[in-house]
Amino acid sequence: MSYEICNKHHIKIKEMETDKDHVHYMIEAEPTVSVSQIINLMKSYTSYVSLESIEKICLTLDCKVDDILEFNQQLSREGN
Repeated sequence: MSYEICNKHHIKIKEMETDKDHVHYMIEAEPTVSVSQIINLMKSYTSYVSLESIEKICLTLDCKVDDILEFNQQLSREGN
């Protein structure tokens, strides 16, 4: 999904590294786009993950959903 977002907005991802709860990017963008604009753009698209994306990730990594996602019951209660 990140590559699609960046292509749409003419931003190149040079390197990407993921951890359990965050992602690091090395990007190339036009000087007219600020770092904060790029961060907000990425966050706005990646603040949710579609079930289709989760399925693709699990198929690629040969894993189960609970291997990559954790249900936080406390957050679920606060959202109600």
